[in-house]
Amino acid sequence: QIFELFVQADTSLERSRGSLELATASYFSGPGAVSRAGGIPTDRSQNYVDKVLGRRDYLNGTRATPP
Repeated sequence: QIFELFVQADTSLERSRGSLELATASYFSGPGAVSRAGGIPTDRSQNYVDKVLGRRDYLNGTRATPP
């Protein structure tokens, strides 16, 4: 599931001005929501972004505990 996220995030990364956070939020909320909000649109989206990128950091060994 996380792998699929990053495949789609990579596709939308260019639309998200090179921001992995915005690309992840776009995957979760839809690209229109991110564009309309001018960033991560909701607290729920921000929580999702934090969880996914925290998990990535944990798996990469740059975070001590899983999110």
